[in-house]
Amino acid sequence: MPAAANAQPLNLVCRRADLDTIVEGQFLRDVLLGRLRRPLRVMPMEAGQDWPAVDGCLLLVLGYGADYETFLTARRDAGHRNVGILHMADEKGLVDCAFYGLARYVLRNYYFPDRLDPEGRRGPPVIWIPNGYANGVGPVEPERLPGFAERQHLVFFSGNVSGADGEYPERVELFGVVKSHGLSSVMAATQGFASGFGRVSFGAHLANTKFAPVPGGMSPESIRLYDALENGAIPVALRTDYVGAPDALDNPPFPVLDSWRELPALVGPAAEGDAGVLAHWEARRLEIAEWWRTFKRRHAERVAGLVEASFGAKAC
Repeated sequence: MPAAANAQPLNLVCRRADLDTIVEGQFLRDVLLGRLRRPLRVMPMEAGQDWPAVDGCLLLVLGYGADYETFLTARRDAGHRNVGILHMADEKGLVDCAFYGLARYVLRNYYFPDRLDPEGRRGPPVIWIPNGYANGVGPVEPERLPGFAERQHLVFFSGNVSGADGEYPERVELFGVVKSHGLSSVMAATQGFASGFGRVSFGAHLANTKFAPVPGGMSPESIRLYDALENGAIPVALRTDYVGAPDALDNPPFPVLDSWRELPALVGPAAEGDAGVLAHWEARRLEIAEWWRTFKRRHAERVAGLVEASFGAKAC
């Protein structure tokens, strides 16, 4: 159902710097918030500008900061009860989430079961939402993507292999396995977050890639998973709670390994050009694409349900 133009809008309240920092803003607006039954009004605040005194809002929280809590407290003191939190960038699960209690509901990236409360038994409902693809990497029309056999790169990965706390073990192992087995691949170790390939060329590589490993960095969840899914590459992940959890990925149809050492045996036969192997993986690619379409819709509907319940309206 389309949004009702005369309905009270959901106000996405944010610092402009935060909105410009996140790379998944288009996915957030058009996919996760794309099935609301009401308009979405984005309200970016400049540094030093007073936060808006509005109800019916969703506050974008990037990591944590006292000013976010100040806004939430002010809304509570003003009698505003229709206030949600969109919590992003808590990759390690280290943020003190006591401020969740100031909201009616919470949407959060990064899967930590102890921080989730979908039924709202301990406070406001808190649900996991996926990061989504980066601006410029998606959205992509599935019918315009090449099939498995027409994709030139067997394996593609681009990303930094170390952070402030040292090397990311999964990524180090992946690079070592690909190199030692001489897999036909494009592997780029970048010097930091969002460096290396531009987003359009990154997406172009994924759309020309058969298999896209998605090793974890600071978290098992990586934006590269959603970038790969949107561009029709077959993601390959390691087994984690996040991959198997019913309220997260829920055992998706793409390959899940116990170690990156298993990657050569998985992808190697596809390099030989056997028609049967290529047909098998094309069927898998189409299955994964349909799963991804359903996955996006399901999580958008979950978000719409929470928002509409907070407005006192029945979600459709």
